[in-house]
Amino acid sequence: MQEPRLARPATSPSLRAPALVALALASAVLTVLAFPRYGAPYGLDHLIWLAPVPLFLAALGAGARRGLLLGWIAGMAIESAGFLWVLLAIRNFSAMGPVLSSIVFLFWLAYHTLPWALLGWALGRSERPAHVLWVIPFWVGVEHLYPRIFPWHLGGALYAREPLLQCADLLGASGLTALVLLVAATLYRLILFVRRRDAFPLKTLVTAALLLAAALVYGPWRLEAIEEIERDAPRLEVGLVQGNVDPRDEEDGRAQVDLYLDRSERLLARHPGIRLLVWPEGALSAHPFVLERPSALEDPSGAWHFWLRRDPGLLRRLRDLPVPLVAGARGLTFAPGDERGVPYNIAVLVDDELPLDVYRKNNRMPFGEVLPVPDWLRAPLGLQYVGNLSAGTSNEPFRLGEHRFTNLICYEAVLPGYVRRSGRDADFAVNITEDIWYGDTAHVPQHVSVLILRAVESRLPIVRCTNVGPSGVVRITGELETPGVTFEEASFAETLVPVRVATVHERGGYLFPFIALAVGLAAQMPWRRRSAG
Repeated sequence: MQEPRLARPATSPSLRAPALVALALASAVLTVLAFPRYGAPYGLDHLIWLAPVPLFLAALGAGARRGLLLGWIAGMAIESAGFLWVLLAIRNFSAMGPVLSSIVFLFWLAYHTLPWALLGWALGRSERPAHVLWVIPFWVGVEHLYPRIFPWHLGGALYAREPLLQCADLLGASGLTALVLLVAATLYRLILFVRRRDAFPLKTLVTAALLLAAALVYGPWRLEAIEEIERDAPRLEVGLVQGNVDPRDEEDGRAQVDLYLDRSERLLARHPGIRLLVWPEGALSAHPFVLERPSALEDPSGAWHFWLRRDPGLLRRLRDLPVPLVAGARGLTFAPGDERGVPYNIAVLVDDELPLDVYRKNNRMPFGEVLPVPDWLRAPLGLQYVGNLSAGTSNEPFRLGEHRFTNLICYEAVLPGYVRRSGRDADFAVNITEDIWYGDTAHVPQHVSVLILRAVESRLPIVRCTNVGPSGVVRITGELETPGVTFEEASFAETLVPVRVATVHERGGYLFPFIALAVGLAAQMPWRRRSAG
């Protein structure tokens, strides 16, 4: 039986523009409900299997221009509803007024909606129901490789489903997206079959069923194997202190060091087995560190020399802690004749028995740490609070006894490639962050969900300390060990298993979205363009 071509629009010739828009918006609603903060907490994450179906029904075969518009509508709804916290972040980071910050947010939306428009365009150009299968690799590649401020994957909605989550160590979060889209495409074709607009998609159905079954078999098997490795590995107790302090309040910022020291001393008294203390990003920002790398003749170790600009005695107090401390701070380096200094967002390892270790953040947060606007435009635009920090160029692991750990400051921990490269020579990672900028919004669970995906992709345990929570330890199984305290002061100990396990993703599976995009683009080339009519 020859496969039928699609009439335009895809679902029925009788559907008009409002119905097509409604279908596109239905995809957006299902996607937002499947993701944090609604998905896993309320059991709505399984909606992600259905989320692309309405958009497929509306856009596939509708013509390139109409498909692009429908994809753009779905994307605009998803990005604006799911990432509304970006608007809050722009206001808090930059102190822009409501009008200017809203304009900037609209530009952000236009940029981040482009992948959805491209998806709609590819769907619209498709001529037969089976062509939806060639749109899948195109979407997988675009989703992963399109430069986003906050990268995320459609399949990432399954971060709390342990059996499926374990599959991320094969092809990463992109593999989960491909599986979600394949199941959705199968459902789409079954709907068309029931409506007598497509042949029975036997091959598609069998392929989707086999891959889903394989994932559900691999996941529990892999989870059991990982847990067995963890049982035989050494343990490391870490202490986490989240202060719930607003870094914009400088007086509060200076006082917060006393708060962190006091809570750390109490924590160590309760848990004398702690071997590493972690404070959040910015915990020491009120006391900038002046950094100086001496010549090899002065100090053959090459260690950073530093002193505190506002409170020289604080260094001694930090070194008096009985265990090493990782904390976030601001660092300044000075060139000859430079009185202002070059600022960095840094993580420092303070240990009385070792030279200071410093990590300078490599990936700066737009509108918070870097701004492509001349200094003379800052005041007229109301950008007085926006930093213009310099970027580090390396991420050498810190040493903690026999262990080595890499540093990931703030949203660096959600960048797939950076996490994979930084963790190659480390036993675990330490992620310090300052999520107070985003308020009690969807950003908090979204940030955690992406961190879990990164931990499983590279089987890299991650110690996470944030000033508002939830702080804790992400195991290589993807489980977050945490009291779950948010927007409150808290100090507690968690057990870290500093063990790494080789993954297919780390060895080459990370190339999957590149290959998928190449396949998707190649599949688009010979297709005849259809008029949008």
